[in-house]
Order: sequence, then structure tokens, then C-alpha cells
Amino acid sequence: MEQATKERYREQVQQVFNRISLTGLPERDPGLSELPLDRVFISLSVEVRPAVASLRYDLADGDRQDGLPALAVGQPKGSTRGDRPSLRPPPAPEPVKLSVGQALNQYRRLIIVGDPGSGKTTLLRWLAVTFAADRQADPDRLGPAFSEPCLPVILELRRFAERLRNLAEQPSAFDLADEISSYVAHDARFAGMPQEAMRAAIAAGGCFILLDGLDEIEDRQARTRLVEAIEALYLNPRSKLANNLCLLTTRPHGFANLSIGTGFQTATVRPFGRDNVAAFIRNWYRVAYGEHGLSGEADQLVEAIGANERVEALATNPLLCTIIAVVFRNNRVLPDRRVELYFKCCEALLDTWERNKDIKNSGLIGGFGLQQKLELLATLAYWLHGENERLSAPEEAIVQSIAVALTTDHHSDPGSAEARPADSSRRSATVPGCCEGEAMAR
Repeated sequence: MEQATKERYREQVQQVFNRISLTGLPERDPGLSELPLDRVFISLSVEVRPAVASLRYDLADGDRQDGLPALAVGQPKGSTRGDRPSLRPPPAPEPVKLSVGQALNQYRRLIIVGDPGSGKTTLLRWLAVTFAADRQADPDRLGPAFSEPCLPVILELRRFAERLRNLAEQPSAFDLADEISSYVAHDARFAGMPQEAMRAAIAAGGCFILLDGLDEIEDRQARTRLVEAIEALYLNPRSKLANNLCLLTTRPHGFANLSIGTGFQTATVRPFGRDNVAAFIRNWYRVAYGEHGLSGEADQLVEAIGANERVEALATNPLLCTIIAVVFRNNRVLPDRRVELYFKCCEALLDTWERNKDIKNSGLIGGFGLQQKLELLATLAYWLHGENERLSAPEEAIVQSIAVALTTDHHSDPGSAEARPADSSRRSATVPGCCEGEAMAR
């Protein structure tokens, strides 16, 4: 790849991903729509369970399948078979806490599993920006173990879902490197990146392949085929393809009943501890509101969170800390009870959506009050989560669900609800974890 092409692509990656969008979050400051991600980001820690070599036993004669005699746990040498206690499997290893840099240095291929709002997508974008700026070796980033330049390549799987469904219907396996190269080359955000140049960079093993949101691939077969394609990319250890770093993010249900071999290690995002919360809040205030005497307010918020066990139990990830910070900034106080904090978050989010999407002038529910909207959303959320592994729903189904709720609660005639859905270009809705702003901290 020509140096000029590579540098332009690195700059594009930073422009696209070095930002946190506040759309959908309860921020009342109209001048605060986006923040630089690398100035807000607090490094996550993860837990990994080291693999243990397991020995299988033949239950008939007590011999190990490797041909050696089987001794039960605690059995002295020389004991007869009749003296043996029941065989027990070795205990599972304790999880090991690592920084992302430590985990990536040790395993090089990671599956990052985390709940909604835990910071998976933000981590992936931060890594892309860090490698694009060639700052991965900095002490406050990943450290000196990552001194070699590496080209970050992000595949946002929700954007790739339709293509992947088509690929899954074909009988033959697909080449993930070819698909990634085509995806990047046809993405307007990376204009000027030739497909063959990106394919050559991946083939040379000098890339960091970042796959975001396996759980957002709704079709189970498509998910399975994608996992097979990822495995195939790393099957030949002699190929330079195997030298590419790789990180895949997913919610837990997205990886259920799936496994990846070829050296991939599963790592679970750890919830924020008290120090993480304090660091995140102070970072947020400094970047979002500047140094205009608000450091004292940040300290007040940190103290308020620490003084309330229920609120502190809620402040476990970047998304929830962000909402708590904005609610506190808007109200100058945190509710004593967690249910009241939930209500404040919902109230502020609905206020934000109304202003951002001009809801008052659209559709049937424009004239509804806050309580009516909350009741409709509660019914819709219950319906969405009522089916196992339902990741999204078509617009028609959501309209029908709302129509039923309107009829049941005597708000309106269902025919009018179906005839006048919200003025939205969306054809489907993803099942929400906490709020629409989850994308900034998934």
C-alpha cells in the first residue's frame, strides 16, 4: 500500500471514530452534540479464564485415554482400583483480571463479551483511533509491547448484516479478507482506499481486524457462517494472515452455542469499580464542560454516587455513568432511590428524543403526556424482550404492538395507530438495552 494512501486512511479512521455522539442522551446543552472519544475514554479491564488441558477417562476400566493409569484426586500411588474414590474433574481455574493491553498482548485474538452499555463498541473505536494515530505503544494506551505499526480495520457487523445473510445462503465458504476489503473500499467514509490495497495489507498480516457486534447479526446461520469465516482466516499458522490482530465484540447471547478455535480467547468486560467511576466522571466533566469551575461539581457527583449504595450499584459501566452525570448536571441532585433515578433518566431521554426528532409534530402520540409515553414504552419493551433472542423487530410488528397497547389502555382506536405510525425512515428497531445512546458505549 502506498504511504500516501495509508496515511489518508489513518486520518479517515480518526475522523470517523474519534467521537462520542450524545444523540438520545438527556443532554440539554445544544452546543454539546459530540465529544472526542480519546479524551473521555477510561480503559476497561477484562476477565479471562485460562484454558485447562482436560484428561478424559474411560469409565469402564478407569484408564486415561492417553494410555496412562487413572488416579483419582487425592489417591496415593500404589492404591488398587477398589480403593479409588470417585473420579472428580479438576476445578475450574479462577478468572484472571487483565487490562485490554495485557489480554491482547497475551492472546492477540480476543472475543470481548459484555452487557449493553459496558463499553464494547467504545473500546473497539478507541483501539481503532489509537492504532490509526500510531499511539498504541504509549504508556497510557497499550504499552511498549505494541511498538509495531498496525493498520486498524473496523467491520461494523450491523452494516454488514444484509450482505452476510446473502453469503450464508451460498453453499461455498466466503473469504472474510475479501469481504472486509470490499466493504472498506465501498464505504464513503473511507473514500480513496482501493480494495486491492486493503486486501494486500490484510494478506501481509499487518492489520488489526476489529469486528463489532456479533449479536447484531440476527440470523443464527449467518452468525455461524461468519464465525467459520473468522476461523478460516487464521487456520494456517504459516500464512501471514494469521499475524493480523483480531478483536470481536458481542453481547453474551450473540455468542451462545458458538465457539471459535485457532487461538481465540474469550474475555468478559468487568464492571466499573469505584475508582473507574470517579475517573470517568471527572474525565466527562473536564471534556464535556471544560474547566469553568465544574471540577467541584464533578467531585460532588462522585461523592453522591459513593454515598448511595443503590445508585453506586447502578453506576457500573460507561453508558450508565454518562446518563447519571448528565442527569446530575441537569438537576444538580441525584434521587435517593434507584427507581427515581431510572424515572429521571427516562424522563430526560424522552425530552431529548422529542426535541431531536420533533415528535410533537409527528404521528398519533405527539400529543401524549410523559406518563402515557412511559406506559406505551413499557408495554413495547415487555413485548420485545418476551421472545428469547429477539434482537429486532420490523416496523409493522412494532406498530401493531403499540396499536394493541393503545386499544387495551383505551388511548385510541387501533386503526388510527396503524394508519399513522411515527414519521420515521426506520424499517426495524433494535431491542434496547437501556437507551438509544447505547451505541456510544456498547
